[in-house]
Amino acid sequence: AFFGFMFGPAVGFMAGAAGNVVGDLFVGTVSPHWSVANGLIGLIAGMARMMDDEQQSFNVGAAIAGIGGVVAAAFYFAGPDTQLSFLMGLSVLVGAGLAIALRFAFPNRREWALAAVWGSAGVIVGPGLASIAGIWVNGSTLSEAVLGEFIPAAGPSLIALAILLPTWLKTLVARPE
Repeated sequence: AFFGFMFGPAVGFMAGAAGNVVGDLFVGTVSPHWSVANGLIGLIAGMARMMDDEQQSFNVGAAIAGIGGVVAAAFYFAGPDTQLSFLMGLSVLVGAGLAIALRFAFPNRREWALAAVWGSAGVIVGPGLASIAGIWVNGSTLSEAVLGEFIPAAGPSLIALAILLPTWLKTLVARPE
């Protein structure tokens, strides 16, 4: 998400996809649909600055992240006997909410919120599509894909993104005060 936001969608896609392939090689198996998913995270984060109106860009990213969080929470509550803890089940909603809350927590750092909501939108869309692809790749049901793959992958990633991305932007992007 950081590389996508800082250097654009193409760099973000390559960083996410290549990073996932390298990580998979250490494990010993490559999952192409998850490599594309991680590439989509960077690509979508790179779309943050493509709109002329920053407020509209924030609203679109926040809508994607927020809707994804609500849908994931709905699957958790509606799902059959799940093995997810309550906190894990709501982690996608919490992570998306944290990203959106950055706009209000740091009103003078609008780029932090913009990066976080578009990174969160990428985390919703990329792993969401990879989890849905798991229906065909692994033969799982929609409920198994969302509860077993999407929420455990996206929830902690969203929370970490909402915390770490502003920290990286503050540390690595020097801005005169």
